[in-house]
Amino acid sequence: VVVVVVVVVVVTAVAVAVAVAAADFSIPMGKRRGRKKKPKSVVDRLKRKAILCDVDEEIQKEKYKEKQKDFHESLAKMEERILDRAVFISNVVDLKMPNNLRNLRQFCESTYGPVEDCKLHYFNRRKKNLRYPPARVQFQHKASAERVFNTSLEKVNQQSQRMKKVYMPSLANPRGPNQGHLIFRPLERFDGMLENMSSDSKLRFEASKLRVGDWFPVDEDFLELDASSSSGLNIQNEFVEHCSIVDIFTIVFDLQSRSISIRYGDYYLIWRFKELRGKAKLLTGPFHHAGRKNEFLSHAIIFRSYHPPKLYKLTETGPNGDLTEVRTVSIPGISPQVLGRCQGFVVDFDDAQKIILELEKMSLRRLRDFGVLEEMGKHSEPTVALKTTNSRSDSKHLVEEDRPTARLLRQMIDSGVVCRYYLEKDIVPSLDGNNSTFFDLVVNNKTEENVEILHKALANMLLINRPTRFPAHLLSQMLSEDMDTDDIDDQNSQLDPQVEYCVVTSRLILTPTRAQLMGNHQELSNRVLRHFIEMEGFRPSSFLRVSIADENGDRIYWDGWDTSDLYKRVQSLFLKDGLELNGESFHFLAYSSSQLKENSIWMVVPENGWTIKRMRKWMGDFSMCKSVPKLAARMGQCFSATFATNDKGKPANRGTNLTQKIPDVQSEMKDTPHSDGTGLIDQQLLAELVTCFPSVPKDITEVSVVQIRYGGAKGVLCGWDFNNLSIPHRRSSKILLRPSMIKFDAPYNNLEIIMLGKHVPYYLNRHVILLLGVHGVSDNTFVKAHRTMLDDLDQMLNEREKALHLVPKLGGADSGISSILVMMLSMSISPNRDPFLFSCLHALRAHHLMNLRKKTRIFVEKGAVLIGSLDETGLVPEGCVFVQVRCKGNSPERDPTHSNDSSFHVLSGPVMVTKHPVMYEGDVRMLMAVNIKALKGKKNVILFSKHGSRPEPHKMAGSDLDGDQFAITWDERFFLDNMTSMTGEESSIILKRCETANKEPLGYDEDVPGDESSLSTSASDLFFGINLRELVDQIVSEGKMWRDDGTDASQLKLNRELGKHFINFAMSDNLGRIATMWLDYAAMKGANCEQCCELAKLSSIAVDFPKTGKPASIPQNLRIPRSKERPHWREWNGSSYKCEGAIGKMYDEVRYRQSTGRKLTNSLISTARRKINEKGQLLCFLKDEDDTELMNTLEEIYNPNIVNKLGEPTGTEIAFAESLQSRYEEHLRELMQKYRIHSEGELITGCILKFHKQNKRRQHEVKEEIQRQSRELRKEVRINFFWEIYDSVLPEEAQLIIEEDEAIQLEHISTVEKLIIDHQGFQKGDNSLFENQIKLRSTAARYAAACYVVTYSPAWRRTYADRSNTCALFSFPWIFTDVMVSFLHNR
Repeated sequence: VVVVVVVVVVVTAVAVAVAVAAADFSIPMGKRRGRKKKPKSVVDRLKRKAILCDVDEEIQKEKYKEKQKDFHESLAKMEERILDRAVFISNVVDLKMPNNLRNLRQFCESTYGPVEDCKLHYFNRRKKNLRYPPARVQFQHKASAERVFNTSLEKVNQQSQRMKKVYMPSLANPRGPNQGHLIFRPLERFDGMLENMSSDSKLRFEASKLRVGDWFPVDEDFLELDASSSSGLNIQNEFVEHCSIVDIFTIVFDLQSRSISIRYGDYYLIWRFKELRGKAKLLTGPFHHAGRKNEFLSHAIIFRSYHPPKLYKLTETGPNGDLTEVRTVSIPGISPQVLGRCQGFVVDFDDAQKIILELEKMSLRRLRDFGVLEEMGKHSEPTVALKTTNSRSDSKHLVEEDRPTARLLRQMIDSGVVCRYYLEKDIVPSLDGNNSTFFDLVVNNKTEENVEILHKALANMLLINRPTRFPAHLLSQMLSEDMDTDDIDDQNSQLDPQVEYCVVTSRLILTPTRAQLMGNHQELSNRVLRHFIEMEGFRPSSFLRVSIADENGDRIYWDGWDTSDLYKRVQSLFLKDGLELNGESFHFLAYSSSQLKENSIWMVVPENGWTIKRMRKWMGDFSMCKSVPKLAARMGQCFSATFATNDKGKPANRGTNLTQKIPDVQSEMKDTPHSDGTGLIDQQLLAELVTCFPSVPKDITEVSVVQIRYGGAKGVLCGWDFNNLSIPHRRSSKILLRPSMIKFDAPYNNLEIIMLGKHVPYYLNRHVILLLGVHGVSDNTFVKAHRTMLDDLDQMLNEREKALHLVPKLGGADSGISSILVMMLSMSISPNRDPFLFSCLHALRAHHLMNLRKKTRIFVEKGAVLIGSLDETGLVPEGCVFVQVRCKGNSPERDPTHSNDSSFHVLSGPVMVTKHPVMYEGDVRMLMAVNIKALKGKKNVILFSKHGSRPEPHKMAGSDLDGDQFAITWDERFFLDNMTSMTGEESSIILKRCETANKEPLGYDEDVPGDESSLSTSASDLFFGINLRELVDQIVSEGKMWRDDGTDASQLKLNRELGKHFINFAMSDNLGRIATMWLDYAAMKGANCEQCCELAKLSSIAVDFPKTGKPASIPQNLRIPRSKERPHWREWNGSSYKCEGAIGKMYDEVRYRQSTGRKLTNSLISTARRKINEKGQLLCFLKDEDDTELMNTLEEIYNPNIVNKLGEPTGTEIAFAESLQSRYEEHLRELMQKYRIHSEGELITGCILKFHKQNKRRQHEVKEEIQRQSRELRKEVRINFFWEIYDSVLPEEAQLIIEEDEAIQLEHISTVEKLIIDHQGFQKGDNSLFENQIKLRSTAARYAAACYVVTYSPAWRRTYADRSNTCALFSFPWIFTDVMVSFLHNR
């Protein structure tokens, strides 16, 4: 009875609280300072629908993948059956003579067994004109094929010698190297292997005409923009034809390769199924050609793609005139501009071909099941109309418009949002009777007061990301909505998430067929951008980042470069003409090492009298560079992403004696000093510089080392108290540089920071796991650590305490978001109840599961990744290191001398140190961590000894100390042979055992000589005005021949050589391939096998390729045939074997957890009715269009106690919260659409599970870009939030501060923020801010409660929420988590 009474009382109290809250929230929203709520808009609905369309499209593709997978598994079984019974026979006589082929078959039948098939074999997709082509013999029984080699074909494939010679002079090639012998080999996979085995895997027919243009299916969302559509005249599908070819075309839908190909003479156009935008339409006409009277077409297939097709051409190569497919950049009859921009295609065919299609019922059914083809009947509605245009009317607008407008127009056309035809044909009627086209609206709204609204409208059209036939109507609607609606808030509350240390520049992707402008991106600034934009008056749009990529955004591999057309297209970027964009000529400037790996370059339009030559001369004196690759690397050093340590990149005003050069600490190795890349900085100056970094740690003493650029110097500076060091001839300088740091002389003398030394969580990877296995670490050790991590990730979604313990340690998420999650968990908010907390933890879990599956990244709690530097005191002995870290988990024994610092601990005893990536058994080192009192101020850095014949970092993959990060672990489970149970041992014994456990390191060459024979001249001979040597005199005389653009002959010559190096690297970079081949050999033969050692040496060459110009050519004996099986954890497209090693076991377990995780999370209430796709992503869209289920779920999720404790918000506070939330979520959706990320948790944390295809090659860069913009958005929201509180509590003071500059305003807002979230109690003072601290805090708490209400309260959402029913975002109130925690703490 007592229990029942208590339950009734509690339920009643909750009901009353909810009723009171609902009653209070029904107060009409008051207007404050003219605030006006934005009305519902067609444009907003289109923007939200655009995100939903992308999600639905992805879900549809996932649905069809299962059927495709089943089909390909059946094909794989058929291939395996053939491979088990077939062999190659080479060194044969001319088998093109029927008698010879028949004799070979009879020989095989009589010797080995019944033969099912015997035919000539051609290795290429097209037949080569070989004089003696080999034979492919397929036996009827597996035993017959095994009889050839006297063992199974599987064992033969695993052997290095995979052939057998059989003496048969009558059938052997008389002129071959093995006279009288036939050469037998196991059959390998080849294209067309199942061509005669699976007739329903291809749909082939002929067409008579190919049309290229733009395909516009019916889109009802756009129809309401056009009043005439209500009459039904425009409710039809339309295809706008830009050009056409009448010829015989062969169309092939290949289910095995999942591609569509169109053959036209010697040319091929190829698309993959996944590159189609929607389904291809099979039209069994007739349908009307709207551009020509009385023309009706019989039948057609219409489809559109995301990007242009890959183009191939049959070309004769070699002395025998062999026909080979090579990539090309154009085909006859179609303009490259049209093919590059138009993404719609129509192939017409006649009644005879229709009959052929009707007979291919099985193939048609499979294409429907694959989601590739959709049939439209003869009388289907809506109808299809074709229109023809040759319009080029937009060209003058792209040249004559101002640069920002022209860029937006160009981007809209390149992305396919609008087409040329409708830019002119779509007309908007006006009240004055003058009709306006799209361009008329652009020109009329370029006035000073409307240009920002125009640019915003054009940017919104890009976010809609769907092709429209009504561009003028859409633009008119956007302009009218923005002009008719007053500003939501005054200018102080506008959201402008622009990162202050970034520069907004344009990015362009150059493919074989098009140059696609990708719009503006926030690039991390570098010294060149800062100087020329801020000091020389360059516009940010004067710089252009150009990336070379394939049509689908992937890297162009070596076979793609096997054509002079593509080579010339890329080489033209480096020549005099450069790149023409909207009437401006961009010229090549430079590329950094990281950009070289991404195949991208910097181009610029010189302004204000500057030329490319002058800009390069300002960058520095590169005359010491003796090769073009070295010169490219040194020039690229100026483009490293850095943070300036003073305002606007001006020279540091710290006196002329700021820096001083001191000698390197030499070792016995030539040109490899102990101090390679590291210098010293005064401890106090370091603390001052750290404050210039955007994300400053709370305790700046945690930073002991920084990675820097200073003029032509690069490396790291470690903070020291110079009074405690003995430095000969030191003056009063604060920064000491060494010769190994100085790469060239540069006039730029501002110190720039790349990275602060910090504690990064340590994860094992596959290379380290395989190498540790060689050193005696058991498989069971890795499996246990892996399983522990999986259990923790699963429990994190349900158990608050586990999440609170794990989130600070794991890493991966943005540091600011990790703090928010920890605060939420500390407020007793459970992850299985709150949607935002769950979405972030779900994204974090999915991120780590993906890394476990693809890279086997196992978290090591007793480990860290730290920047390396040198012990300048000389107290650290040889073979030892000094490390002091914050141990968040199980820590080493606490040093009693550091009892006053409970969070940092000095490691003492054996530790395992390595450098990622590693491929040699000697790269994993056992060292001894020592505790030295004189070094107690050095935190989050690993200090190596300055003693010994060879630097310790150089023993680990040839590393140095110019910013390299080293992984260290003190977890005994991962120590090398016999290094466990060392507690209590003497230091000398431990050190001796470490030396014994370490293998001999690989002998890395510091400077691998580049292949300079291919270069026409050395770099120093090319650089005009750098030195006074005699060879330069000739360049000087040539330099008098000025071109119109201010580029002299020497610069053109230099550009040509830099272009050669760029293309050579793009063609020959094998670093990734070497790493995967190493994994294959290590899995088969062990990480210490001969092949792995050879690949480790090649890897060191490949790493230095950008600086040496010498590629790492993989010898033929190391190359693994494509037909050879790979371990199943490699997720290889070909055949694979079940790997029973540690990585194989861990891979199987994580795959099982991924498959079961979706079922477990789907039932949790914290999913808030949101979709979870096949990849396990928790999307921000509801499962159903109706949000009734969401409201019912929110009834359970909503926590009125939070509002009760913080204080009931007023109607004005609710109105402000709703307004701020609307703008925040609008920006959030724009980020989602820009980067094609549709999970709120992934976007906020930066733990992105799947990148858009255009961002695959630069995932790390895109992740940081997203985190920066998300972080800046939250910062802007907080500024608006605290300003509103300040204005609400002290309106008179706030009005006075409005008149001050932005810096003073931000200073006052920062003071208000500190007063509100300060945990140390109330402060006293004469200032009214401190006098009103209690009022500020209580007001802030109510505003935070209002933000929670407008996001979570079902009562408020039912009554007032003006949002799409399909989108559910929950992150807004938790931007102010610290406000909530502070108020509750102080109460």
